This record gives sequence, C-alpha cells and structure tokens, in this order.
Amino acid sequence: MSNKQKLYGALILIVVIILAGIYSSQNNTQSNQEKDLLPTREVATSADALISENNDVQGYTMSEVSVHDSPASCYVVINKEVYDVTAWISQHPSGKEAIIQLCGKDGSSLFNGQHSTNAQALAALKRFKVGYLSE
Repeated sequence: MSNKQKLYGALILIVVIILAGIYSSQNNTQSNQEKDLLPTREVATSADALISENNDVQGYTMSEVSVHDSPASCYVVINKEVYDVTAWISQHPSGKEAIIQLCGKDGSSLFNGQHSTNAQALAALKRFKVGYLSE
C-alpha cells in the first residue's frame, strides 16, 4: 500500500468520525428538544387549557368554577387561581382520581399538601391557568 493510499484512508476515516460525531450531536439535541416539548404535547390537548403569559386571564366566581365538576370539564381553584386541568386528568402520575376529586372545587389544601415544594408539579400546573378567583 502506498503512502498516498494510506493518507487517503486516514482522511476518509477522520471524515467518517467527524460526520458521526456531528450526527450524534444533532440527534441528541433534537431528542432533548423533543423531550422538553413532550409534557406540553401530551398534556395540552385543548386550546383553552393553555394561555400565554402575555394574555389577560379572566376572573371566575366559585359558582362558575363549580359547574366544571366532571372529567369532561374539570376546573380547580388552587391558591386563588383557576386552572382547567381537564387534559391533565389522564396524565397525572398518581392516577386520575387524584384530580377528579378536585373538579369544580378549591383544591388548594390538597395540592399544597402534596406539591407545594415540587417545582415540576408547580410548573405543570402553571400551563393550565385560565384565570383567578374573583370573589
């Protein structure tokens, strides 16, 4: 084998290693980005379950919240804020009954007892805010 052939072989090997590294890096970045979006894609199935932080949210009375008392339409009050958690019912890690029992009610005590120091739970809840308790 000539020196030229050895050099070309080495260059081809280097190029293959570099391309494999680039592919792997892009694949990991894309995978991480997809993982970041996964909770939103799984959980947010209704347009009114998500609000932009720039949008104004509306005030609800407790009697308005109380009509959303089923798995088909589940609003819950937590710390004087109103959340439409209908889409979250089937996703809740502890099962749907943990959420269904709160539909149409003030769930502050139960939520805070379980999740007040859980940043992940607080972040998940934030996505479902539709308003605040106005009474």
